[in-house]
Amino acid sequence: MKKDFRNWLYETQNLPLYAKSGSRSTAYDYAFRISHVCKNEKMGWDTLAKNIAKILPLYTYGEKSEFGKKSHESVKNALAYFSKFVSERASGTSKAPSEVKKSRSGLRFFGL
Repeated sequence: MKKDFRNWLYETQNLPLYAKSGSRSTAYDYAFRISHVCKNEKMGWDTLAKNIAKILPLYTYGEKSEFGKKSHESVKNALAYFSKFVSERASGTSKAPSEVKKSRSGLRFFGL
């Protein structure tokens, strides 16, 4: 699911995979943030997906909002995107991407 989320961020939300310098960018960072939330909540990605409606408010304005605000609110933003990703997958309005066809720099990356 992590790979699908990262690719969905790139393909449907137009968030970059790589910065011009070649370092990993927003899509990778948000996937990393979701992994960190999973670790904090002691649950896997699938369990987080099932409970995102309860988890997102905790990090947005609830008891874990200070953690949600870290790094320019990237945790909160990542959870919001993950909620949208889960919702689209559940409704069938979004395909789970299997590959990224082109990066912003024109290089090809498959099965990230």
